[in-house]
Amino acid sequence: MQRETHSFVRASDVIGRDDDKENIVGLLRQSSDTENEKQATNRQISDWLGKLKLVLYDAEDVLDEFDYEALRQQVVASGSSITSKVRSFISSSKSLAFRLKMGHRVKSIRERLDKIAADKSKFNLTEGIANTRVVQRERQRETHSFVRASDVIGRDDDKENIVGLLRQSKLRGLSLEDCLSLFVKCAFKDGEDEQHPNLLKIGEQIIEKCAGVPLAVRSLGSLLHLKRDERDWVSIKESEIWKLEQDENRIMAALKLSYYDLPHHFRQCFALCSIFPKDFEFDNRLLISIWMAQGLIQSSGQNAKMEDIGENYINELLSRSLFQDVKQNVPGVIYAFKMHDLVHDLAIFFAQPEYVTLNFHSKDISKRVQHVAFSDNDWPKEEFEALRFLEKLNNVRTIDFQMDNVAPRSNSFVMACVLRFKCMRVLDLTESSFEVLPDSIDSLKHLRFLNLSKNERIKKLPNSICKLYHLQTLMLGECSELEEFPRGIGSMITLLHFEY
Repeated sequence: MQRETHSFVRASDVIGRDDDKENIVGLLRQSSDTENEKQATNRQISDWLGKLKLVLYDAEDVLDEFDYEALRQQVVASGSSITSKVRSFISSSKSLAFRLKMGHRVKSIRERLDKIAADKSKFNLTEGIANTRVVQRERQRETHSFVRASDVIGRDDDKENIVGLLRQSKLRGLSLEDCLSLFVKCAFKDGEDEQHPNLLKIGEQIIEKCAGVPLAVRSLGSLLHLKRDERDWVSIKESEIWKLEQDENRIMAALKLSYYDLPHHFRQCFALCSIFPKDFEFDNRLLISIWMAQGLIQSSGQNAKMEDIGENYINELLSRSLFQDVKQNVPGVIYAFKMHDLVHDLAIFFAQPEYVTLNFHSKDISKRVQHVAFSDNDWPKEEFEALRFLEKLNNVRTIDFQMDNVAPRSNSFVMACVLRFKCMRVLDLTESSFEVLPDSIDSLKHLRFLNLSKNERIKKLPNSICKLYHLQTLMLGECSELEEFPRGIGSMITLLHFEY
């Protein structure tokens, strides 16, 4: 049975400590998006938010361990042999010790949350109402900013030159007339602009702030698509963000407005994309699996599959011009897409310091780092240098080696990651060349996504991998030397995606 994977859990999912769980879940739900928008200009609020996010991560880990224990007992109880019954008896005898341990952790989290809640009064913060409305487009529109010649509006005699300039990101500004045509195409259905002359007038004032940059025009037009309340349009026109950005950064102001219009869970999904390199070609299935692993996809409560909800997320980000350049690999099933470089910069701006890309020479690493991608093509000559670097990191939930020719080459590095980062949800070791996955892999109780693709040296997986009861995605594609799978692989009862 597929379970919900969002971070903010239902009270019914928490096992034990009945007197505390309602308060914990209630406190988790009080995190407000409005504080996020203020943190860029207020260091104290930023620090306060950092503490809040850290304790929320820890609370999620506690809830996750309850869930893991329930899954483990389910696997143990599923056996019918005498051995299984003995194991079940021994397992139940450990229950009291587990509850006591988790009770202490719950108490600690409550105390930290109480202190954070008390500090909130210093900042005069208000509870925000989450923007959860997602506009469904009647048809999927072209949303990429580097467009085909047939999509260029105006300047018919000069289209080829314009397309060339677009592709090189060296674009002279479009005229106000052409900007308006592009804006109308993104913000209205065909012919609908004639029914809303007041909105069109406000739209003209909005696009004047875009300095003729097509990406900015597209972004704001997509943001206002199907919004017909005049207050929404005035809010964009009069936003303080325009005043904060210099004239040369008007495009970034437009993109920030698009970001702030996203519901909270969309912002998290968007921020995660920052750890992938610029010009990276996303695969819809891979990205959705990682979002699921991090608990970023919210259940609709209508028995919809998480994968289908993830597809809706991608389509929404496409419609807002935050993704672009869609390429169909298997029409309607598998497709690729990219982020504009400036959109990638936007994702980095809002994702740091939790999401970072590092190399083995990085210094001054924030204690708030949770998700790490490695980008250093120059792997340290001495193994101990790489191992020493890992000591700078704590509480990491993502380790990603998506870049070409950047991957672990030794068992010791993988072993160090497994032993140090017990809360990992995503471990991507694509193109690694180690021979053995450590037996201690089963200590990663929270792991949901494991990618060992293109490892041409690994021959078998340890039996302990079958104890990863939370694992949803296991990728073993192009592991040419892999000879066999563990016998107990059927115990991985939440495995949804298996690639070999």
